[in-house]
Amino acid sequence: PSSINTLSSSLISGCLASFIGNPFEVIKVRMQSDINKYPNLHNAIYDIITNEGVLRFWRGLIPSMTRSSLLTASQIGPYSWSKECIIDMTGL
Repeated sequence: PSSINTLSSSLISGCLASFIGNPFEVIKVRMQSDINKYPNLHNAIYDIITNEGVLRFWRGLIPSMTRSSLLTASQIGPYSWSKECIIDMTGL
């Protein structure tokens, strides 16, 4: 695959992973910050949905997507390049 394909697919995968994982991150941070208000997962989910709405699970999504996509691209890009170099040098 070309460098552009590798870069774009890694950026997209980072954004998608962040979009899927952000609600869990919000719940985790809430539970860690106030253990009395959120003693368990069910309580945290119920409280957030009833008091703040479902969209609150995606609070901070843009910074999270930016971080995740750049991190993924910085890992997959060099990995893909070094893999191609090793295959070319060893003939595997």
